[in-house]
Amino acid sequence: MKFEGNILEKEINRMAKGIEIEFGVQCELTYTPDYPPLYNNPELTALVAESLRNIDGDEDIKEIKEFPALAPSEDFAYYAEKFPACFFYIACSPKGVSEP
Repeated sequence: MKFEGNILEKEINRMAKGIEIEFGVQCELTYTPDYPPLYNNPELTALVAESLRNIDGDEDIKEIKEFPALAPSEDFAYYAEKFPACFFYIACSPKGVSEP
């Protein structure tokens, strides 16, 4: 899946224009495209989640959650442009600790 790179730029410019109108100011915006959006391949992501759910004898995996879209930049996005990819976070606590 290829994303249009100018969607973010258009939205940021639209917000800047709204700020100008709302507050009677003039904004100067320089948009520099940087990292591409990180896209998780749905089939590969489903396979990873299912594989984690089916690990035999591992009581350490308590939960697998889907997170909403996040805005941080990630180098892994460059790999995901070239190959099907699945980026995920691992959260853990020391044994015997139930609350963070």
